Amino acid sequence: RTTSGASSPPSHSAGTSRIVGVKYLEGAVAMFAARGGGRRMRFLVCSDDIAWCRRFFSRKEFKGHDFIFSEGNDVMTDLFLMAKCRGGHICSNSSFSFWGAYLGALDSPPGAQLTVFPSMWFGMAIKDQDGSGMYFPGSQVIENSYSLPQRLSALLHMAKTAAGNVLRRMGGR
Repeated sequence: RTTSGASSPPSHSAGTSRIVGVKYLEGAVAMFAARGGGRRMRFLVCSDDIAWCRRFFSRKEFKGHDFIFSEGNDVMTDLFLMAKCRGGHICSNSSFSFWGAYLGALDSPPGAQLTVFPSMWFGMAIKDQDGSGMYFPGSQVIENSYSLPQRLSALLHMAKTAAGNVLRRMGGR
């Protein structure tokens, strides 16, 4: 079985980072499935919002695959686990997922891994910035555009997550 790392995007800042979107994640999983020749794939999911990931990856589109959710680990442990994924990586537009994929690629023969990146790394605050330098040789790039309602839904989700994190830090006040 091939294990691939997937770093999901729910809590990125809408101003500087672009949320990769549902179509990007669906396309990336489909790309791994095609490469696997229809075999059941296993994905390790690292995220700061595992609840969202559980809901998203439990959809019928993903029923033929196994998703393992990394919970309760420190950041270094998650980075180590991502780097050890031998099948490749589905990266969100974050330095965390980039480094997991990069470190994994260093430890693998050229072309042995499939690494998927979103086409856009930056949000509206720095829209003129080109992120193409983030891709390394052999990477596949998938468009990560989405509709206005999807973007508004994602922003609402981020706001709720941020508010919940603030309340938890304040001790539930």
